Amino acid sequence: THTRINMTYEDEKGAKTGRVVRPLGVWFWGKTWTAICWCELRDGFRMFRLDRVVALEELDRFRPVKGQTLKDFYETEAYRR
Repeated sequence: THTRINMTYEDEKGAKTGRVVRPLGVWFWGKTWTAICWCELRDGFRMFRLDRVVALEELDRFRPVKGQTLKDFYETEAYRR
């Protein structure tokens, strides 16, 4: 089951933004858990530190879309860096 999420996120400067995301996976980077998502605001893949998530609200279900899956993320330059 895939669920879209309305997320309030706080960046490193303390600025809060609202995002509707399609969560795809979670990574642990030694000290920090990070969610890999398709961000509907930016119309692209984004990574969000879970310790900076302020609030979450479940929305509706979604079906994976070609070009917006975790497999597709692995094929991007952002992943290969």
